[in-house]
Amino acid sequence: MSSSDIVVVGGGIIGLSIALKLAQKGQAVTVVDANERGQASYAAAGMLAPLGEAQEQSEFVPFAIKALRYWPAFVDDIKSASNVPLKLNGPGILRVGFNQTEEDELVRTYNWQQHCGLPVVLLDQTELHKCEPNLAPNAQCAIRSAFEPYVEPQLVLTALRAACDRLGVTILMHDTVIGFAVKDGDVTGVRTTGRTFDAPHYVVAGGAWSRTLLQQLDYELPVHPVRGQIVSIGPLPSPLFQHTIFSKHGYLVPRHDGRVLIGATEEQVGFDSSTTESGVDGLYASATSLVPALRKFPIHSSWAGLRPVSKDRLPLIGFLPGRDNVTIAAGHGRNGILMAPYTGILVADSLLKGAVIPDVFSPLRFEEQL
Repeated sequence: MSSSDIVVVGGGIIGLSIALKLAQKGQAVTVVDANERGQASYAAAGMLAPLGEAQEQSEFVPFAIKALRYWPAFVDDIKSASNVPLKLNGPGILRVGFNQTEEDELVRTYNWQQHCGLPVVLLDQTELHKCEPNLAPNAQCAIRSAFEPYVEPQLVLTALRAACDRLGVTILMHDTVIGFAVKDGDVTGVRTTGRTFDAPHYVVAGGAWSRTLLQQLDYELPVHPVRGQIVSIGPLPSPLFQHTIFSKHGYLVPRHDGRVLIGATEEQVGFDSSTTESGVDGLYASATSLVPALRKFPIHSSWAGLRPVSKDRLPLIGFLPGRDNVTIAAGHGRNGILMAPYTGILVADSLLKGAVIPDVFSPLRFEEQL
């Protein structure tokens, strides 16, 4: 079956963002996805938080901030094409400290971020409780980052699919990839349970399943699934806080429908995307310790997703080593929603313009370790 310029394996936010950008540039694109339970895109809280891991991954922060800057245009593009009421939400993030150790760490982080020219504000205890009165009394200080909003991932996915459809992208859900056709060492097709799709180029954006897919091409992708459980409380009749609340104990994201999302665990359990009583109870306890008034409201629902996490927790974006007609876009971990529009641009420009993807994302960085 040959009607596409590019076949994208994976219909989550990364795969669809790549398909959208390629289609905008005139490419005929087919997206194939098994729609497995546990996909990270469906389960994410939707924070666009480039400073979330600023201390751990300082080399990543400039790229993460660049990725955030693509989001307003991305929202406008897919909203106009889909008529889905998509928007960037919230007044930003409060990163809160609850003891002296956390306060000291926040001050160090704030000084580093300010040195980088980022628009952050350090709030003392009085300022913090004036900003969000319902925080626990022992909240001591916070970094307020007004430029980090959130989106609703399921709305984004709905809008992305509609925008891709309008641009002529063929999206085949519930179509499991079982292998690749290879001739004389070259990949010549993607094989599913019912057919084979051939194209000049293939993009593997299968999230936590990307490693399994690429093993069929004798490549060990250093990406593994990490389960993240999320709990929803409410809906609340009126908001208890406006900001996304982020701390060492978890995070809270207020939703427009009155719910509050609580996240998220990090668990090495393979491809088990079920929730657990201990995980749900732990998240609920962390939420009520951050905002005690949440104790008045029951758990609405809970779910889990499998984040695709790489060995160094940075994405892998670039050509599959040894195969110049296969591109990897995987391993985004906690940053899949944030990085989606930027990843689409990086992959499209690489394939169509020969643009060089930054070395920090290169799959080749692991070659000596494999």
